[in-house]
Amino acid sequence: MTIKQAVKRLEALGFDMSKPRHNFVGTSRYGAQSAEPFDFGKNHVLTTPFRDVFFAECIGGWYVTSHIKFQARDYRRRHIYQADIRNIFGGGSTLQEAIEQFETDFKAKVGVKI
Repeated sequence: MTIKQAVKRLEALGFDMSKPRHNFVGTSRYGAQSAEPFDFGKNHVLTTPFRDVFFAECIGGWYVTSHIKFQARDYRRRHIYQADIRNIFGGGSTLQEAIEQFETDFKAKVGVKI
């Protein structure tokens, strides 16, 4: 599987891979989409949540990771922090293995029907 094919597979899951949010080089790629609904309890969500996705080649093979990001403040607290919740991970010795594992977990956890 090529990087372009992997990008197309992630775009099929709803990720926007066309606008780079970071200056990645080599095998790294980044994308984002609107976050699925989640319950953060009484805590305050201060920015619009989004789900990002990132994949890259590492020493042992390839990995794909995705989580929901937003700024939050705990109930009755003043401190604002960057929240990263609901991580979904896929890894493998090849890019195809990593993407397939990520797709399976993403569809099961987020409830995407394609």
